[in-house]
Amino acid sequence: MLEMLGIGGLTALAGCNFGGGSSTSTPAEDDTPTPGSSPTASATPGGTPTAGDTPTDGEGTATAEPMERYNPTLQIHRAPPIPADAQYQPYAPTLASWSTMMDNYFWKRSPADSNFYGQLVEEWDYSPGVLDFKVAENAYFWNGEHITAQNALEHIELVDYMEGGATADAYEFIVQTEQLSEYEARLYLSDTYTEDFALQNTLGGDVLTGSSEWYGEYLEQFRDATTTDEIRSIRSTVRNTTEKDPKYFHDGPFKVTDAEEDRWILSLRTSDVTEGDYTPLFVDEINYTTVEVVASDQGQRSIEAFENGDGLFRYVGDDYDPGFETSIIEQTRPIDAFGYAFNCSKPPFDNHHFRRAWAYMCDRKKHTPGGPNNMAVNKIITGLGTDVLESRFDDGGLLDSLTEYGYDEIKRDKAKEEMESGGFERDSGGNWLYQKGDNEGQPIEITVPVHSWQGGSANAATAFENAMADFGINISVQTEDSVSSLNIPLWTAYNRLEYTVGQAYWGGAGPVSTYSNIYGNEFMFGAPGSQFPETIDLPPLGEPDSTVVETFEPVRMANQLAVTNNEEQFNELTKKLIWVTNQAVPKFGVGKNLIRIMLNTEKWDMSLPTADHPDKWIGTPLRAAWNNGGMTFIPEEDR
Repeated sequence: MLEMLGIGGLTALAGCNFGGGSSTSTPAEDDTPTPGSSPTASATPGGTPTAGDTPTDGEGTATAEPMERYNPTLQIHRAPPIPADAQYQPYAPTLASWSTMMDNYFWKRSPADSNFYGQLVEEWDYSPGVLDFKVAENAYFWNGEHITAQNALEHIELVDYMEGGATADAYEFIVQTEQLSEYEARLYLSDTYTEDFALQNTLGGDVLTGSSEWYGEYLEQFRDATTTDEIRSIRSTVRNTTEKDPKYFHDGPFKVTDAEEDRWILSLRTSDVTEGDYTPLFVDEINYTTVEVVASDQGQRSIEAFENGDGLFRYVGDDYDPGFETSIIEQTRPIDAFGYAFNCSKPPFDNHHFRRAWAYMCDRKKHTPGGPNNMAVNKIITGLGTDVLESRFDDGGLLDSLTEYGYDEIKRDKAKEEMESGGFERDSGGNWLYQKGDNEGQPIEITVPVHSWQGGSANAATAFENAMADFGINISVQTEDSVSSLNIPLWTAYNRLEYTVGQAYWGGAGPVSTYSNIYGNEFMFGAPGSQFPETIDLPPLGEPDSTVVETFEPVRMANQLAVTNNEEQFNELTKKLIWVTNQAVPKFGVGKNLIRIMLNTEKWDMSLPTADHPDKWIGTPLRAAWNNGGMTFIPEEDR
């Protein structure tokens, strides 16, 4: 039960156990999305001057240096539709899914240096189990309402009620909150996690749900509710709220001033746009006044906008040449992004030799989906990106001993060895047979659900289907968004364990200090989704060909990894979990996201994701630079 301490006393939440992921996710039922993972200490949000850079009036009083602003219209192209009447509250069914790019994060990790930087929060302090933070005093909603610590804590409480479920909290690591002052708050965590873990799994990557002007009455109803049915009824009311005024929901430096079908105009919140005489976060760092968000299929229209200098960037191939000065950024996610999730309690996936055979039969270079993100493969299956491992982790030669499986070829002989080692037999037609369960002695037949909207993934799965058919295993790719036999969403089926294998996607995580979260989430060890055994016998660490076996305890190790602050112990646990992941294949990662972006640097000066500007590159490129001072317009006379 999450408790909230106000300045004046203790308030306990009624109803289910509730608690946090992104404030914009809307689960279909009571299933709770799993938080991600997280390093550093404090940050300076936009609009806050840095010592030594602030001009004064001669008497020591700081004076603002006026910024010269220009009027180019920056075009950002998004996939249609962009509804003219979209609601802005984060749980509305007609919410434009990208609308949160008009908000500031509490804090978020920068891919430039893997550290955290704040936007709504200007500083924080962590001691094991306790996280203090201070909201920036120049943060305002579009209606002019000051954002305070109370807003931040009520955000946690509201998301708790809206997204928590009977079996998991939304913010599962927060057990109590306390408001220390108007702008300062404290979070009490359920254990002495590492600072990185604590930052990511509390408000890391979150945006505010909005002003109390809209959520206040619902929060009071939640607090008064005494049954689960009452909670669900209030959730339904919130989701169907028809409030359309964006001023209650957003806090970023640009405000929607005109909305029509497939086209929104955003205007910089200067004094003639804001409601009141104040300067919001980042406004003083932006020298252009208008952003136009246009519905586009990323085809000819967006190409023309980019080549005219109006478009921010575009995804590109190697052969594209626009004819003017550009820069190219390549961003990769540091862990396996696309692959398969196995239910390790159901035959044949309860046998790790079958999972290893699956990995040997997959040519990951051919199996990697194409498309605008140009998925790239990790050569070694660890659950983590080898580029991150090699640069940040002292593995003592462990990586050299890991099994490569099918990286750029199918290894049929190896797969056959694994099937035989696992006790599987073939029938006269060459089909491999179930060795246990209700289908014992029958040919193995497996259905693989793949999201219908991911054509590249579906095509890659179909290629794998053909390869496995030749090997003697019948795979059927089910291309849809729900498991038809269950009539429930794909991930609901996953969370309820009513699946055998499914397409899986792991979002971006961070460097070595966040491995605890990766190995503790539902795709790996210690959570219901994977059903991975608490103990497993494998060859000793670093000895894949040994005939001797050692008993590993991945669930216990994953739990211990999340709370250890001892570097030597941390490294040893990480090595063992890497080994178990590689040798037992609890999930099978096929590829990782490679995002290749071209920037027009003739008209726009970008703060590229380097160590010089890590605080300006804390999200995807689409929202990382244009709305926080990370890019500036270059007037013609300066080109």
